[in-house]
Amino acid sequence: MRSYFLMLPEPTGKDNGFSYILKMNFLQRRNQASIDLFNKFKSQTPPATTATTEFFDWTYKWVTLRGMYMDSKASLDTVARWVEYVNDPAQADNVRGNMSAYEGYDPDDPPGYGYNSFNQYFSRIFKDYNKSRPISQPEDKMVVTAPGDVLINFIINYLTNQTRLPVKGSDFNVKELLNGSALASKFIGGTAVSNVLEPYACHNFHAPVDGRLVEAVDVPGFFFGIPDGMRWFGSDNTGSSDTDFGVFSGFHRLVLIYDTGPYGLVAQVAVGLADVNTICPTVNAEMPSVPPGSCSGASCPEVRKGERLGFFLYGGSLNILLFQPGVFASQDLLMGNRLGSMSAIL
Repeated sequence: MRSYFLMLPEPTGKDNGFSYILKMNFLQRRNQASIDLFNKFKSQTPPATTATTEFFDWTYKWVTLRGMYMDSKASLDTVARWVEYVNDPAQADNVRGNMSAYEGYDPDDPPGYGYNSFNQYFSRIFKDYNKSRPISQPEDKMVVTAPGDVLINFIINYLTNQTRLPVKGSDFNVKELLNGSALASKFIGGTAVSNVLEPYACHNFHAPVDGRLVEAVDVPGFFFGIPDGMRWFGSDNTGSSDTDFGVFSGFHRLVLIYDTGPYGLVAQVAVGLADVNTICPTVNAEMPSVPPGSCSGASCPEVRKGERLGFFLYGGSLNILLFQPGVFASQDLLMGNRLGSMSAIL
């Protein structure tokens, strides 16, 4: 447990830090009783007279203290290797910008290179977004932009109340994902797009559309129990088209719903993954949080696509976008634009 607590992620290698999370995952794999034990089991230890989630309370403290460790200078040991990875010319097509593009980076200040903790490095931002990540067709409101430096894992058309995802057949419950929002029904028959941030990416998320923010709600969730942990933590943390995504409606998440006017409602759900799931919404600092039904029309805050709305600390890193029926049926790219990147045959 001590080794797990002091674990720091590495950019490469089999023992990249995720191995400890995998071991925990093996305990919960296809084991609902174990998932319940870690997340919601209630017990009663004398002299207590009522049952409480004391086991979960302990794991919550453990996760909180580990987060404090990742915020400390003691967590800097692997930052140098991440900096080397991002600056490696061989990774240029993946990282799309070396460390000199980021605020705070100081090449003459190892081991943190200008950062005071791993989390500060992990949530770094660009010095000049207009130069490093210019918004495509910023004045065209019909254009949807990526919420971060992401991999798109799946696109599902015609969502139902419990859409079955490919191969795995897990339930993707829209209403649960949106925390029971009264607006969830608007997305039935629509489209879901999963956007995953790779470990080397800057872990910020941004508005994908222009619109008024009609809901912005932080939703607590559980920490342990990813059915497809092998895919996430054993295969570069990306998931794939046949990964079980249904569990995300139970994790810590930030639900954002925009009213785009002629293009209807668009939902963005930033998901924290397992016990590394810290989500820090800058929306609460830069504009008011928006509980369901607390604003309407012009009283709702305006958001521009590309606007930074929050960041992840180590590590949960996923944005799911939802669109109303007939609004976003497929991706379209202009000739010559980046479609993706390939990996060498092993």
